[in-house]
Amino acid sequence: MGRRYAFQNVQRFFRFNLIGLVGIVFQLAILWILTQLGVGYLAASSAAIMLTVVHNFGWHWVWTWADRMPRLPPAIAFARFFMANGLVSLMSNLALMPLVAGRLGLPPVPSDQIFIVEVRIDETGRVTENCMLRGVGPEVDRRVLDAVRGWRFEPPRLTTAVDSREGRWPAGSAVPIFMTVTVQPKKR
Repeated sequence: MGRRYAFQNVQRFFRFNLIGLVGIVFQLAILWILTQLGVGYLAASSAAIMLTVVHNFGWHWVWTWADRMPRLPPAIAFARFFMANGLVSLMSNLALMPLVAGRLGLPPVPSDQIFIVEVRIDETGRVTENCMLRGVGPEVDRRVLDAVRGWRFEPPRLTTAVDSREGRWPAGSAVPIFMTVTVQPKKR
């Protein structure tokens, strides 16, 4: 019983992740097709996400979760799947897309990539240095770095006084920091 259960969990994990990877390709393909047909980036991305959620749920229902008994009614199972997966993707895309895509104007498929940028933020909240840790190519990476350089942050403040090589920092002082930010641009 224990070995069989462990095997089923490994098998389910493999299936779930394989469907997720296929879903990424599916979503990018739908996004590319819709934008090539002239659909705007917000509508195209939202439609691609919704179709991918339905696609992934269908495959999970018939393949990943086929051995689960008793099963929930499909409508309830889909609602739970959508709340746990689709809603997060949809809301993050709708929030980030106008901000980054509006400024960068990236093409649809590369814009679905995630950029990881290390930034140094000074005491005023300005980005004074940045470095691409993960990008997609020199031209697009440069545009992302230029956009990030214009961002403003609320600098962290010390809760207690600190003595350092640079001097004494009283409690409440804004301090410079390095941090890593993740950027997921979307195209127009």
